[in-house]
Amino acid sequence: MKVELPKDLSEVLVDLCQRTEPVFVSLYDDEIRWQSLLHAINHLQQEIHHSSAQRYAIYCEDIVLFTVALFAVTLAKKEAVLLPNGQPAFLASIAHDLDVLLTDKSKVPSILPIKKVPSITPYIKPNTITPAVKVGSSEYDNLKIHFYTSGSTGQPKQVTKNWINLVEEVKALHQRWSSQVNEGYVIGSVSFQHIYGFLFRVLWPLFSGRPIIHETVSYPENLLTALDKFSSLIWVSSPALLKRFDIDCSPGSLKGIKAIFSSGGVLPLLSARHIQRCFGFLPVEIYGSTETGGIAYRQQVCIDTPWQSFPTVNWRVTEKDTLSINSLYMSNEEWFDTEDKVQPVTENTFHLLGRVDRIVKIEEKRVSLVEVEICLEKHSFVEDIAALAVDDHRQYLACIVVLSALGEAFLKEQGKLALNQVFRKYLEGYFEAIVLPKKWQYVEELPLSSEGKLVHAELQKWIQ
Repeated sequence: MKVELPKDLSEVLVDLCQRTEPVFVSLYDDEIRWQSLLHAINHLQQEIHHSSAQRYAIYCEDIVLFTVALFAVTLAKKEAVLLPNGQPAFLASIAHDLDVLLTDKSKVPSILPIKKVPSITPYIKPNTITPAVKVGSSEYDNLKIHFYTSGSTGQPKQVTKNWINLVEEVKALHQRWSSQVNEGYVIGSVSFQHIYGFLFRVLWPLFSGRPIIHETVSYPENLLTALDKFSSLIWVSSPALLKRFDIDCSPGSLKGIKAIFSSGGVLPLLSARHIQRCFGFLPVEIYGSTETGGIAYRQQVCIDTPWQSFPTVNWRVTEKDTLSINSLYMSNEEWFDTEDKVQPVTENTFHLLGRVDRIVKIEEKRVSLVEVEICLEKHSFVEDIAALAVDDHRQYLACIVVLSALGEAFLKEQGKLALNQVFRKYLEGYFEAIVLPKKWQYVEELPLSSEGKLVHAELQKWIQ
């Protein structure tokens, strides 16, 4: 059955107020229906509406309470600021730009005024709910919502969007994959406070009427638990978890998954093929950023599978061979220049060649960290790799490597020094001797965030 999305945010909110089916279900506890959510949303919205505060930061660990906070702020016509974390240092760095923090956490540093999101009563009769406030037509679409991303400098960077930008992106997702995911429960392994999880785990299922599984699944075993309880699932995942999906299964044995989405980084081809063997299809990789929204997607059939741009996204290649984007998912009409190098394939497809901001100088020689990583990924001893520049009186390259089974066997038999020499000899065929890595670290897995992005601070600690 094809599900038609509401036309704009005002229509979405009206539609949500009229639903009676469950919106959140749990692997272990009671289901939550819209009556219960609306009761909590209305209560919180009334308080926010009468407050002089305008910018409400939201940081919740519970997706249900996050939804309550989000719609309460929106209905009160205030601006929502979604925080990627609730760490004291991060809150202190942006507190000057916020009025109130809405949270479900019991212990939060008192850096700015805090308001707890009310808990949910699972069962409330429809006639006990006071009507939600009247929703205007366009005023909500133009209401702003703010995200934070690390940016190229590693410092918190605010990205602002209008609600209409998010609605347009949900429409594009629905248009492309509605026939593939026309039924099923949405289950997630990524944070809903970041834009990818926010769109795929919250907005898209809310707009299209698909139930959302309450818990965040962090391990493959959690997914198996969900498969035992629900017959049909849509899995919103990341490269980090898909690479760790080491469950031994026969081809196509894990039935019940309708689609798998992955974003936050490039998924290795071997991982994509393993997922295909388990579930019978390839995961859909989404490429984009907080600033641009979704840019392109692909299902990785081979190592050279290009990225297909979304129909509503305009792109061009700059003089630096980097990608520049303009789309309805951005809050202004200007072009946004990314730091990603691309090679066009057709009018609507391209290859990603790595980031230009990862070019460093070693002894006055320029070297691309991406190129080093791509080169080592081809070696049979390597499962995953992160290269970085270290400045310790002098600059040199260091590599943190996750070894394949072959690499582990060699390390056990020959030792670390011999393995270092193998990789050095291999790289001599590609790079000048002066830029070859001086330090090697072998680990079980790379430090990744819930979004599948490398945690560079942890990498630096390991090398030091």
